[in-house]
Amino acid sequence: MKLSLLAPLVALASTVSAHYTLQYPYWRGDSFTTEGASQWSWPCANVSQVNSTNNRTSWPLDGGSLRLKVGHPWAYTYVNLGLGENVTSFNVSLVDHWNQTGNGTLCLAKVGMAQLAELGVTEGTNASIQVVQVNERGNALYNCADITFSSTAAILSGDDCTNTTGVSGVALSNADGSSGGGEEGGEAASATSTGGAAMLATMAPGLLVAGAAVGFGAIYGL
Repeated sequence: MKLSLLAPLVALASTVSAHYTLQYPYWRGDSFTTEGASQWSWPCANVSQVNSTNNRTSWPLDGGSLRLKVGHPWAYTYVNLGLGENVTSFNVSLVDHWNQTGNGTLCLAKVGMAQLAELGVTEGTNASIQVVQVNERGNALYNCADITFSSTAAILSGDDCTNTTGVSGVALSNADGSSGGGEEGGEAASATSTGGAAMLATMAPGLLVAGAAVGFGAIYGL
C-alpha cells in the first residue's frame, strides 16, 4: 500500500524538478504553487497579471539581467517582451534561439540592448517579460515577470549573477551559419555547450522548433 502511494509522489517530484523558476526579474507569481497555474499554459503559466500591481521589478532602460533556476539538461530558450500595463502580445524578441545546458542557476547579465535602443523605451514605461523554454520532450514551458523601465535600475553582478558549475548556453545558428536573431548577454552567452545539445545547435532553428511540435506563434506570444 505504501509503495503504491510512493510511486505517484516520486513521479510528481520528477515533473516539478524538470520545470524552471524565473528568479529575476521576479516572476509574476509562483507557477508551482499558485492555484490553477501550470507552466504548460501559454502565455504566462495561467498566473493572473493582477499580481503585477504590487509586484513589478525595476529594469534598466538599456537592457537588464535574467536569472533562471533550470531543471532540464538542455532547453531552447526564448525571452520576449510586451509593452504596456496589461500585456496581451509579447511581440518583441530579446533572446531568440538560445540553447541552455546543465541544471542549476543560469544568469544572463544583460539582454535586450539593441532591441530596447530601437524601441526607445522611456522612464516609467511598464512592460512584461515572457520566458519560454522548449525542453527535450518538446514541451513549451512559460513564465512571466512584470517590469517598469527605470534609469536608476542596475543589472545583477557578482554573486547575484553567477552560473552554477556546468550550466551554460550557446546561441543557435541557421544552416547557413547566420544567427537565429535576438540578443544574448552575460558570460553564459559566449559559453560552449557540450554533448548532444552542442550537435543540435548546428541545426536550423525552424527545424528545432518544428521538431518540438511548438509553433512560432506560441513561442513568440502572438
